[in-house]
Amino acid sequence: MNRMVKFLRAVVISITMAFAGLLVIELGLFSLGIDAQSPSQSFQMEVAGELLGEYDPVRFWRLKSVEPVYSEDSRRVMCLTDSVAVMYEGKGYPEILSKQLQQSHPDQDIEIFNGGVPGYTSFQGFKYLFHELISYQPELIILCYGWNDHWYSNNGLPDKAQRPQKAGLLSQLDFLRSVRLIHARVLAKQQRGYQATSGSTLRVSLQDYRANLEQIIKRCEIEGIHVVMMTAPYYQLETELEQLHNEYNDVVRELSTRYQLPLVDLIHEFKDREDLFIEPDTDPVHYNWQGSEIVARALLPKVVPLLVTE
Repeated sequence: MNRMVKFLRAVVISITMAFAGLLVIELGLFSLGIDAQSPSQSFQMEVAGELLGEYDPVRFWRLKSVEPVYSEDSRRVMCLTDSVAVMYEGKGYPEILSKQLQQSHPDQDIEIFNGGVPGYTSFQGFKYLFHELISYQPELIILCYGWNDHWYSNNGLPDKAQRPQKAGLLSQLDFLRSVRLIHARVLAKQQRGYQATSGSTLRVSLQDYRANLEQIIKRCEIEGIHVVMMTAPYYQLETELEQLHNEYNDVVRELSTRYQLPLVDLIHEFKDREDLFIEPDTDPVHYNWQGSEIVARALLPKVVPLLVTE
């Protein structure tokens, strides 16, 4: 009995000393102004003070509380894309296309999930599909990535080389400065083998972009899922960016031809139409609800033959 009491006392003393030591370290780091951003915080999306996304160990980040909800017997469609589909809540081209299908074919039970996530690349898109969405057994996927793929990486690493933290004790203690510092060191060590210069590395290279899209197409082919491809339209880009963006759009055209997939290519329809963009003077990427209407209208004849039954 005495031995057990001594053991428990030793455990309590050890835990107390450990927490006291941790407190001293925390106070020391605080007084010196030393801190490190939590790896989970670094993948959250904050827009106009509102936190839109949360950390995801596979996809880096995800929209909060967004997942497909289908009725049991519906024909299931998914739009895999980025922020262009979610700029207007309920007025993106997935929602507009859904309404158009209801009007043109009211007897068909077709439901569309808007899988657009701000900042997503084709790398995150195929992770999203393979790890989550495919379990919902979609019948058709509308595929459109590109803008974020040829954006520069903030830390000099392409998406495929990123090593986000794994869930565990460290992630539960991220409120401590000392733990955040350890976490940052761990991630740095994991990524040390990849040499890249910040500001010059694209998130997804042209070669990897092609490979990512092909992975999605081939997996869908195996699963019996139809694919409709889209190029990403824009409004009057600078020459260098326009050339780069069109190289990525050319990959989409090439793959749609090779795999004989329906393609919606609206580059020329949008290029000189400032009225189709939210802020054409500063943002040549995000089209407004009028632009979304045009996209949905172009998708309709591509989608109907793949879904509508007599």
